[in-house]
Amino acid sequence: RAATLPEPSTNVIVEGVQVDFIWDRQRLVVELDHPYTHGSKRSFEEDRRRDTRLQLAGYRVIRITYDRLYRDPAGVIADLRALLSLQPTQARV
Repeated sequence: RAATLPEPSTNVIVEGVQVDFIWDRQRLVVELDHPYTHGSKRSFEEDRRRDTRLQLAGYRVIRITYDRLYRDPAGVIADLRALLSLQPTQARV
């Protein structure tokens, strides 16, 4: 909120997948990754399957680690601001 980014929806189901954050209009999904919850091989593989499912449905998916969120909040905000300024049809994969 302090970054004045548009408010995302949180912990909602998109294409059968629960996502951490979504900006529907921009079709942007953000997943927060923490080593304790995303550190196993099984979790790693499942995350990639989920990302692919969302991308095939036309969503852009980015992953932000907790480490980066706390060590580089200005960089995370800058990335989100840039991604949110794109229209979905302008996104390049």
